[in-house]
Amino acid sequence: MAKDNRKGFLARCRILHVIDDDAQHCLLTNILQPDSSFSIERSQTGLQALKALHSRPTANLPNLVIIPWIMPLLTSREFTREMKSDERLRAIPVIVMSASLPSEEIAALYDAGVSCVLATGTDYDSLALALRALKNFWVECAILPYSRWP
Repeated sequence: MAKDNRKGFLARCRILHVIDDDAQHCLLTNILQPDSSFSIERSQTGLQALKALHSRPTANLPNLVIIPWIMPLLTSREFTREMKSDERLRAIPVIVMSASLPSEEIAALYDAGVSCVLATGTDYDSLALALRALKNFWVECAILPYSRWP
């Protein structure tokens, strides 16, 4: 039977969460990181996140970026377009979380370069279910850019 190397891989998975809401960040962290198998970093605004991403060496880039649909200072589309315009950042998946979106906005987000629009619902149970699904696919199954696969 083949050896499962995922545990070592997950230990090196890095998520950047761009959110100005302390409660939402705490909830995301509590659901995604109970076993501390990967790291979650936070930026308060899209501008702060872009500045940090542009200044980092490639080896320290996150494997995944999670943003809300409504962000301060930059829209989620502006943030994604700016991030995807940088060759080093282009491959990093961007997940947009929202309780509800007009269908034309969903298409515009994908046109801007997002990898996934995640419907979170409006209550705790719906949000928790969506975050667990996000963890299951994007963290535990997908092989992400800038991963250190054993």
